[in-house]
Amino acid sequence: MKSNTVESSLLETLSRREREILRFVAEGKSSREIAEEFLLSSKTVDTYRSRLMRKIKVKNAAGLIKFAIQHRIIKLE
Repeated sequence: MKSNTVESSLLETLSRREREILRFVAEGKSSREIAEEFLLSSKTVDTYRSRLMRKIKVKNAAGLIKFAIQHRIIKLE
């Protein structure tokens, strides 16, 4: 299990755009929907998603969502 300090430093490695993409992924948006929002291609969004998973050391979208909740990037309603 990762310590909060390690996870906080992982969050700090993310760019503003990566945090935005992470928020949309965690909210359940598809790559196509995110791409339309940022005027990007779906492939570019997929690249961001892969880079996020590698940077924060998770293996799937569920890990991204968990990370986003833990770091208050999104809130549970």
